[in-house]
Amino acid sequence: MALAERHKWCISKMLEAFSPELTPEAVQQFIRQDVNLQKFNTFFKGEGSGRMFVFYQSEVSEGENWSAESSSPKFLSLSDGNSGHMTQKCCYFIRNVPVGVALDPLKSGESDLLFGELGTSALGTIEAILSQSYRPMLDTFDQWGKVDDEQKNDFISEIGSFITNINDALNSFASGLDLRSPDPKIIRAVEVKAHRTALPADAVDHFESLLNEWCNQIEDYLSQPRSTADNDDVGPRGELEYWRGRMQKLTSITEQLKRVDVKQVITVLTALTKATTDPSKQNIVLLLRRWKQKDVDITETSNEAKDNVKYLYTLERFIDPLYTGNAETITDTLPALMNSIKMIHTIARYYNTPDRMTSLFAKITEQMITNCKTHITGDDEADALWESDPQDLVRKLESCLKLNEAYQEQYRLTKNKLEQTPKGKQFSFNEMQIFGKFDLFCRRVIKLIDMFSTIDQFNSLSKNKLEGMERLIEQFHLIVKEFRLKRHDLLDYHNNKFDVITWNST
Repeated sequence: MALAERHKWCISKMLEAFSPELTPEAVQQFIRQDVNLQKFNTFFKGEGSGRMFVFYQSEVSEGENWSAESSSPKFLSLSDGNSGHMTQKCCYFIRNVPVGVALDPLKSGESDLLFGELGTSALGTIEAILSQSYRPMLDTFDQWGKVDDEQKNDFISEIGSFITNINDALNSFASGLDLRSPDPKIIRAVEVKAHRTALPADAVDHFESLLNEWCNQIEDYLSQPRSTADNDDVGPRGELEYWRGRMQKLTSITEQLKRVDVKQVITVLTALTKATTDPSKQNIVLLLRRWKQKDVDITETSNEAKDNVKYLYTLERFIDPLYTGNAETITDTLPALMNSIKMIHTIARYYNTPDRMTSLFAKITEQMITNCKTHITGDDEADALWESDPQDLVRKLESCLKLNEAYQEQYRLTKNKLEQTPKGKQFSFNEMQIFGKFDLFCRRVIKLIDMFSTIDQFNSLSKNKLEGMERLIEQFHLIVKEFRLKRHDLLDYHNNKFDVITWNST
């Protein structure tokens, strides 16, 4: 049976993906099978799915621990992506023409038929494709047609956010919990036993030890401190990312609890305790009770993380301006931001505690201060403020004061509105913890406004060359020069060395 050029090209790509494990003869034989040849021909004609996946792996049963090493023989198989589980690397073909348009079987080019590989980590492969291929291509692409610059930037920004989210998911899975699988030999021995009460002692000991290890792993994970996520200076995005990462890790654990081998360990040990009154089995009974509690704990903690993610991500579009906008754009989003926070506080199941809400507000405040500093200095060091135009700098500084005022005003408007319903949840938070840093920062800003306004006045006097002012102006510039030599970070409101300086006019 002669194969068309299109089939030969696909064979070469499959060999490229699975070499040296597969030989050309093995791949050709696979393609020549009637059922597979029909699938490829249908795919080339544009009928059905526009994609074709090729797997080379052992057979995987539903619910099996797919990541476990298997001694079963590997074989080639096809899928349109709607069925089958990938346990190892696979390759894929995607039609680059509309549905219903047939591909020329005599051609073998890659313009109308795309090829790619998915590694053992599908997410990792997708991230690599997006970050190393599509993102650089989009950054340099200049034929956007009717798309304006704002739409283009929004699209590229969303691609960047998606890549970041995939990276976060990969980091979460990599640093997550991995429940060790039972010994395959013991599992097979259990499966052939008609009466599990007659299991050999080494099998019982193995299962008991394994279950105790799982309990310890889950217990240790749940007792881990939050580390840097408790610091306010990570900003509100840090809070969102913490709970999303925690949800991903907990979801991974709960999925592992559903594995067939995990359930089999529990079933075997449970059967042992029910079939005998032997006091020596009491330790297994206690271990199963502990496992049941850990199962409940991990489920409840997972539900908490999912609930927190659901509500916290309603804030995402309102906190983005804290990172990318200025004082004016942040002020415009404050009513919507405060309304969303009020909703979380009112109806969230887990997150609406005073401590968590206060911490969230504190993180928002910290990011506002960071945004103000960035707006004031731009990309320069804080020392560059001395080279700025004083009038322009004063306007930037005043915008920070207005932001703090608007922020606290929106907070109190929301608080007063809640007080109109006394039986509902109130904004009874520690306002010093929420606004204290911003007020302290603004006190520094006020002093800077006063200082640079004075500098601007003396600069004007210098330009006008008023008679009798030369000595005073010269003395003032000398004071400024001496002060600059101290190289204080003018925006470091925690350092009070700036505040205790006395400005002498003599």
